[in-house]
Amino acid sequence: MPGTHSAMSRHMFTLNGNVLENGGAKNIAKGQFTIVKSNVATAAGATVVATGDFAALPASQVLEMRLGKHRVPDVRTASNSKAYASETFKLGNIVDIKKISPKFTKRKFDELVVGYDGINDISAINLEEGQHAVLDILLKGDHVGFIANSSSYPIKFHFGREVGETNQESIKRAVKALNAMTLTNNVSIQEVVDISVIDSTNLALTGVAYTFQTLTVVDNGDSNDLANVQAQYPTYNVTLASRDGLSSTYTILAPDATVLADYDYVTISAVDANCDEEAETTPTTVSTAWIAGKTCYATVENYKIQLPDGDCTASRAAELNAYYDGLTIVAGAPTGEASANVTLAGTSGTANVNIAGVDYLATFNTDLATTASDFVTAHASAILLASGAVITAVGDDIVVTDNAVGFPAILVEGITGDLDATVGAIVYAVSSATGACQGVYSTQVLTNIVCDECDPIFLKQFESNAPEDFDFSSWELVVGVADANAKMGIKIKGKAFDFTPTDISRDQIPFFETSTKVEVSGGYVMEVNQSFQDQYTDMFSVVRTSRAQDRDNLGGHLMQLEDASRAYFDGEVRHRDNMYARQVLGEESVLDFKKQYFQYAITIHDSKYSQGVGRTSDMGTTYNVWAELGKQAPMEAYMSAIATKVGMPF
Repeated sequence: MPGTHSAMSRHMFTLNGNVLENGGAKNIAKGQFTIVKSNVATAAGATVVATGDFAALPASQVLEMRLGKHRVPDVRTASNSKAYASETFKLGNIVDIKKISPKFTKRKFDELVVGYDGINDISAINLEEGQHAVLDILLKGDHVGFIANSSSYPIKFHFGREVGETNQESIKRAVKALNAMTLTNNVSIQEVVDISVIDSTNLALTGVAYTFQTLTVVDNGDSNDLANVQAQYPTYNVTLASRDGLSSTYTILAPDATVLADYDYVTISAVDANCDEEAETTPTTVSTAWIAGKTCYATVENYKIQLPDGDCTASRAAELNAYYDGLTIVAGAPTGEASANVTLAGTSGTANVNIAGVDYLATFNTDLATTASDFVTAHASAILLASGAVITAVGDDIVVTDNAVGFPAILVEGITGDLDATVGAIVYAVSSATGACQGVYSTQVLTNIVCDECDPIFLKQFESNAPEDFDFSSWELVVGVADANAKMGIKIKGKAFDFTPTDISRDQIPFFETSTKVEVSGGYVMEVNQSFQDQYTDMFSVVRTSRAQDRDNLGGHLMQLEDASRAYFDGEVRHRDNMYARQVLGEESVLDFKKQYFQYAITIHDSKYSQGVGRTSDMGTTYNVWAELGKQAPMEAYMSAIATKVGMPF
């Protein structure tokens, strides 16, 4: 009576999907797969079955699957160069053949929207003055476990709208408090999740443009290589962004339109010499260009400080400017507004005035003052709608006025004739503030970098750090005027957690490619202190916009099966902490931690006679042959030919 057990599973991992399709198998390469006629040998080894040979192959032909391994040199070891080999079989012994593709080739992350969903006004967080609510956040997964020593981490966050606040102000304050939280081991919550404000009043991103520039070179990707790149670009911070095979990608964030000099690396090679001469060395300089990528933006935020003036008349602006290197400090309190003059020049033609990334055409008419006035008449409404900036004409100037935070970038390009313009420096408005032998002074501080999102409502907030205290007084951030009609929400997104060792360090460093899993609930009153107060049960909703999904069939997850195969086919265990033995014996993995793999499963039913009392073995073995995604075409064709021959779907 046949058993109900599943077939035994064996694994063969190919290097770059290599398939041997002609000749003999004597010199089959490491990680190269083939099927041979095990009883038909030549001087080149057992005869290989090519893709096109299966159709005419007789049912009686005895076959064997093989996977090449590293050719072991003549050393004192029990290791050998014999390829991995399956049991012998005939085509009629194949009872199943299937292809299992990676199911998830693109990573997804948990993303939840608390409150405003960008479409329905009623979804916005709407708290009454003095009303408070609670938000329950549960962080889970390997990422959290690695950092916080626990596979799940609950957070109960209380927030509310204070008397005199708008919902916009209260939500911005709540998100700032959330981002300031720390988990166990004093790890910032920002290590595991992105938490940002959703604000319906956000306009298209603008400010000072910065571009991420990348450099890809072949190197070891270690600290020495990073230092070599950093040494050539002392003005910028160089980071190692990624590592792919033998290539490293480095990143610099530089002001837009910056042209970075090529990265030069000197290689030294030996030149063959005659037997009676010493070999010469030749240095060669290899130059690699940087490639401009994504553009993001920074802006400035206004700060003010109140200081005693000493004799009630003297300004301390000069003293402050001398103390703070790199800051420009003026007397007066910042109003939160800024302006820049676009001074026209020329006698004919047209020019594009680009404000916040949008071109607006200026056309010369009579004189420059008329041209400026015409420009305001034609474009003021569109510019206000697109960027929030107000434009006016003052003589030959077009004056652009907007909030200091996110002040738009302005560029001018002549199109026809000689009409052109010069863009003046940004002037930050201040109001006089003195009294009681004190004065107020203001300055601007550069913010963080913010990148575009799919919709402006999801733009992260510009943030900066206050200058250090002066004369026992602290600088105060000047916030803009709040919008009472803003529809607000909070976006919470799990962060990627990637930890990729090398083949050398895999026994000491774990492999992870996952992300933080997030669950959020809330929208209820935590407590009611007075029985006559209204009860609000639907202050906001929580909507999941994306569910986390890790990629599957990753090389980093298959390496244990590769080790198990070595033990099964060779009876050997991979050397650990012995790099010499691993290199000499060719024990480097053929798998790439970050690549995905196709699985081709051939199940063989062994019905040959076994030892003892003339019975058959009646055993099943599944041989799983793996090929890298993107390099699986030769293996795909090979397996398809087998499936066609045995009449099985594939």
